[in-house]
Amino acid sequence: MDIQQTIGFQIKQLANHLNRAAHRQIAKTELIDIPETQQWILSYLYDHQQEEIFPSDLQQAFGFGKSTISELLARMQKGKLVLLKQSTNDHRRKQVLLTTASLQKAEAVDNSISELENCLTAGMTAKQLENFSTLTRRLSRNLKSHE
Repeated sequence: MDIQQTIGFQIKQLANHLNRAAHRQIAKTELIDIPETQQWILSYLYDHQQEEIFPSDLQQAFGFGKSTISELLARMQKGKLVLLKQSTNDHRRKQVLLTTASLQKAEAVDNSISELENCLTAGMTAKQLENFSTLTRRLSRNLKSHE
């Protein structure tokens, strides 16, 4: 079997290219001090500002465990990127919000991700993108079934 023809190798190569492009993009926006995972959270919160977002929503959206999200949010609170506020609808739950100071950073991260996504998908049709999403979901399910 030619290793370069395997799906795993191709995905790894694509991930390497994507990481390099993402680092170049981050450097352009001067957000290098914010780790990548925190940038994902900022972008998600920016895109969902009109909704109440809870740590459990972030767990679901990113596939992280409860302790990982708790630690991540604690670091983000310490860095003044997010704050946890008691929900107006359910006083037992804490809502995750962008801080006033992080709103501009979140917008820059969101724009950076959009620019990278446009570069990544240039020349692809909607059907190709749909097929890619279908294939990646299937690959993930296949891997999860072997855990």
